[in-house]
Amino acid sequence: MFKILTLLCVMFYYSCSCKQQLYEDKNSFEYRQKYFKWPLSQTCLDCIWKYFGAKEGNELNGGPFFISKYYWSDANSPTVNNENPKDKNAYKNCVRNVYCSMVTMQNYMNRYKQFCSTTELTCYHYLKMHNLGGQSCNKEWNVKPDNADRICNFTEPTGYMHL
Repeated sequence: MFKILTLLCVMFYYSCSCKQQLYEDKNSFEYRQKYFKWPLSQTCLDCIWKYFGAKEGNELNGGPFFISKYYWSDANSPTVNNENPKDKNAYKNCVRNVYCSMVTMQNYMNRYKQFCSTTELTCYHYLKMHNLGGQSCNKEWNVKPDNADRICNFTEPTGYMHL
């Protein structure tokens, strides 16, 4: 009887832990942030979204983060629902989708963060790179951190600092 009860407990334990693994959404932002080295924290992405007006599904070209087609291409052209990046609407579908836009930004920052002269990157550095181009991390910009801080704290360290 004891062996049967032990066996049932072991089976129950493994069935529960397997269910959790099966239902972990591998496309979720949280999963990717956990298992991939993404430089932008969720807080920083939220701040950049607020900085650009926070309009989900924006009908303007570039979506809520105002991502250009060149920027999207530089970020390895992520797509929504495994769409072919060469499809006519792949770019627009991605940048109008908040999640795909965030993946685009993460890929872009991973590609260009190496051009920054500091190893302690802040959200302000990423905002500059997002707005002025990938190699602009060390350039002067007329928007100072104190102006950007009216929206959120861009001087807070982010990304690799926490790994």
